[in-house]
Amino acid sequence: MKYLITSVAIALSLAFAHIAAAAAEANGEATLIVYRIDNNARSHGIKFDVRADYRNQGRIAAGEVIVITLNAGTVKLGSSLPNSPAVELELKPDQVHYVEYGLTVRNNRSKLEVREVGEQVAKLHLDELPESTI
Repeated sequence: MKYLITSVAIALSLAFAHIAAAAAEANGEATLIVYRIDNNARSHGIKFDVRADYRNQGRIAAGEVIVITLNAGTVKLGSSLPNSPAVELELKPDQVHYVEYGLTVRNNRSKLEVREVGEQVAKLHLDELPESTI
């Protein structure tokens, strides 16, 4: 009886592992192109970490671009700045998503805006960035 329960448990865990691997393969990966445009001279010296699901993906300064590859699905994108907003994105497999970070500093207070933008808007802004940052 003990061996029967053990073999059933092993068979079930192998079946679930196979299903999980197939689901992960079906999800695929998505690419995020994160860029930062600041029109405020006071914010140019501030760098911060870009976070996806609370994990650091890289440090970004004004005029820089980060390319991130993540598993498709829902992801929460934010930053290391205190009280900064986060945006929840639904990443689709084999697609490119563009995210714009904008930091403004006024009277020693910083305000960060994070938003997903379309490809045309992103390309317009990316053309304005120096080529060495991409």
